[in-house]
Amino acid sequence: YFFAAAKLRAYPGACFLAYVILYSLGRIPSESLRTDSVQCFGLPAATIASIVSLSTALLALIFIWRKNRAAA
Repeated sequence: YFFAAAKLRAYPGACFLAYVILYSLGRIPSESLRTDSVQCFGLPAATIASIVSLSTALLALIFIWRKNRAAA
């Protein structure tokens, strides 16, 4: 992760979004191991929240890259 941090500094907010993406990717499989989770649509609610945050962060990161590419 640290090798990418220097490249991400050119994009404001990209380091935070990368953290959210990596955290969500780690949380999705770990939530399937829990037995006491609240279920929603057949999935643990925390998994659904992780999927939503992952997709939101990916979209925001793509938006930031395209915005900075157009400005350059």
